[in-house]
Amino acid sequence: MSDSYSFLSALLAQKQQAYGKALEYAVAAALLDALKAHGAQVLLADSDAARTARRRYDALADETRTKYDLGARAGVHLLARLEPVLQTPAPDEHFSLRIQADVQGEAGDVRDVVVESARGWSLGVSVKHNNDVAKNPRLARTLDFCQHWTNHTCDVAYFEAIAPVFTELEQQAAIGAHWSALHLTEQEKAARFYRPVMLALAAQLERLAQQHADAPAALVAYFLGRQDFYKLIVSMPTRTTTVQAFSFAGTLGQAPKVNKQNTAMNQSAAQITRLTLPTKLQAVAFKPHSDNTLVLTFDHDWAFSLRLHNASAYIETSLKLDVRMTNAPPGLVELQERW
Repeated sequence: MSDSYSFLSALLAQKQQAYGKALEYAVAAALLDALKAHGAQVLLADSDAARTARRRYDALADETRTKYDLGARAGVHLLARLEPVLQTPAPDEHFSLRIQADVQGEAGDVRDVVVESARGWSLGVSVKHNNDVAKNPRLARTLDFCQHWTNHTCDVAYFEAIAPVFTELEQQAAIGAHWSALHLTEQEKAARFYRPVMLALAAQLERLAQQHADAPAALVAYFLGRQDFYKLIVSMPTRTTTVQAFSFAGTLGQAPKVNKQNTAMNQSAAQITRLTLPTKLQAVAFKPHSDNTLVLTFDHDWAFSLRLHNASAYIETSLKLDVRMTNAPPGLVELQERW
């Protein structure tokens, strides 16, 4: 059972990544078409990331590709309700559009598609295909996640606590072992590998927040993204596109720098609230009946779940986290459209 589950999980993860890349291209193309429809001059930058996304898009079946286009166009329609520049770009304005490499996300920039104008306006979109995972960081024996997430360092107690688990994983990975070779149920695997790591992670996060006043804000900024952006979630089963506006610096929904006399045309259809990052980590606890999922509760109504799992049928030297936002301030702007 564990063998089949691990193999299926890994296969689904690979497919999800391919579908996500295809959707990134569909969103980029929809933005390109929307700007050109208003007479703007815009080019999609050629890059490895753009070529990969285009290949994934072209590989879709015709019927599937049509659905991706519909979902992406619905998302751009929602973005236009929030971004006046998309409603009325200046006819002589030049825009550049790019699809970003995954390495940008590892550095805290979650924007998959970015469009910028010569006059300084920019729009970043995090594209999600049938999921709302905010981040997928990894944990490993010598990986200092505190440094990567918050610019502080993990302590000796954390590394000592996780060492037995990751040492065993490294030994198994060195011989190319499959998870099935351990003959564990999912519950046994979680108790043996996941829970000890999550206990150490929880204790480290609590110490981090106690010792560094800026840690709670840094954690949420890392989870969500260090630049203002829109999250565009396309749900194929429900044929629904959702757009959420994450504005911490107040750069979203800005009016064009030209034609400001036409205020009715240049106003955002929904006022975008400037969100406040947390100042306190209020609680870290296991999700009920779970050995591999923590729930982090912050002030200002922020909450996140962190689920630890293996991302491959083969044992690797690291384990993967799925970070999801489970609660947000009431000021978070969210629009939805069926297609």
